[in-house]
Amino acid sequence: MSTSLVLKNSLNEATLWASTNTTFVIAGNNSVSNVSYVNSDNLVQNVASASIRKIICSTNATGAVWTISRGGNVAWQCSGNFTFDFQAHGMPLTQDAAANVVVGIAGGAGTILIDISKVSNY
Repeated sequence: MSTSLVLKNSLNEATLWASTNTTFVIAGNNSVSNVSYVNSDNLVQNVASASIRKIICSTNATGAVWTISRGGNVAWQCSGNFTFDFQAHGMPLTQDAAANVVVGIAGGAGTILIDISKVSNY
């Protein structure tokens, strides 16, 4: 069973899913980036950065915490059953936007979904 996936990937956005500690590579083309998009004409997206739009997490134990880091900095922490739509509140997380998205869980198990908006060129 997979422990991390890019569930949805389009030119402007992607949804990341994980159930264990993992790193999603953001910047680059499809040979290095987990979120680079290749269209029907085989044009390859070169991702420059990505903002976090929404985080949905679930944990199975009291005290279990998901940590989302970018560029060595903690961008957000969440626990329990949690949804926060940063984009809907007009404040997507843009800190270290070119850095990888690193997710980790401590103190239990769970699942996390992260919606991102991409900045790119072909």
